[in-house]
Amino acid sequence: MAGTPRSNFGFSGEWHPTPGWTVSASIVRRGHTTLYPSSNIQNAPYVLVDAQIEKRWKHWNIALYGHNLTNSSYFTRGLSGGYVVAANPRQLGFRVGVNF
Repeated sequence: MAGTPRSNFGFSGEWHPTPGWTVSASIVRRGHTTLYPSSNIQNAPYVLVDAQIEKRWKHWNIALYGHNLTNSSYFTRGLSGGYVVAANPRQLGFRVGVNF
């Protein structure tokens, strides 16, 4: 199947140092893939690292997060004519939420 890695493995974990606080991280290694719909374009293996620190109150939460912290370069889709769609680079962010 196009887009399916030949191998894929990873680790993730979550830690609650005190009530209301969560620290989480994941590391995933994706193996060699071909890109849908063109099987002629290929991704080399790559590693993705994501992490987050979150604080929760009764209805509120805030978080600092990072996605693709290793800034891995890979493609998400192959298009006709040899064009590709690149994945997002490293992202760092701050999120505020409310539950009601």
